[in-house]
Amino acid sequence: SPSTSARSQATLAAVLAHRGEVALARTYLRRVLSSGYRDHHVAYSVGAAYAQLGNFDEAERWLRTAADTGFPCMVWFERDPLLEPLRRVPEFGGLMLYVRERRDSSLPKTH
Repeated sequence: SPSTSARSQATLAAVLAHRGEVALARTYLRRVLSSGYRDHHVAYSVGAAYAQLGNFDEAERWLRTAADTGFPCMVWFERDPLLEPLRRVPEFGGLMLYVRERRDSSLPKTH
């Protein structure tokens, strides 16, 4: 299915980038981006791939999209080793605030 293909290729791009296989990671990223399929899993993995490639602006853009479209998972953003390069830049704090806001706005309200 288009969703399975896009999700697996986006995840593979992130892992390949982490392994230093940059050209192949970029090939998979291009495939995902040209496929047109998007969901929060794809957005998150594309963000992780860009983090591994050192493109922090694109990483943050895609990770915000993931949080906006159904994946405001604080623990994942805090602990995923694929986001480690992004954690070293000052902008990561702003991203985490954004994810927290998305998470909080998605929780049921209690009175």
